[in-house]
Amino acid sequence: MIATVLLIGFALAVAAAVIFWGTGIIRGQIDKTTGFAQGKLDCESQVEIDISDARCKAGGGAVIVDVENLKSIALPNLRGRVVGENSQATSSIAGVALNGNEKKTIEFVYDTTKISMPKAIEVIPVWYSGDEQATCDSRKVAIEIDASTC
Repeated sequence: MIATVLLIGFALAVAAAVIFWGTGIIRGQIDKTTGFAQGKLDCESQVEIDISDARCKAGGGAVIVDVENLKSIALPNLRGRVVGENSQATSSIAGVALNGNEKKTIEFVYDTTKISMPKAIEVIPVWYSGDEQATCDSRKVAIEIDASTC
């Protein structure tokens, strides 16, 4: 009788430990996913850019782009993806913040061993939601590069 009571008590203690352990793991995954999802949602509603001009830098190796932030929220960074002949591409981070409703001329470097003649550039906003960095792929803007400048 005493052994039965102890066995039931032990089984309940193990079940409680497993429940608390599982709850902690699940809560951690929810928190992690929530931050990422919130970043993507913020990206859709608060981020919008436009490109008015793209040209090659004299001497090659970089594309100069006029980028405008159409929303009031500052963007901490931008990613540029230069596309060349045969759809080869290289990407780089500008390292330049773009304040709300601001227009800047930004230089994106590309790998000249992979791309000899750039054809187009995609500019992708980078957004932070809390500590999570999100690349706003759905808000990327592409433009053909003025071939006469290359």
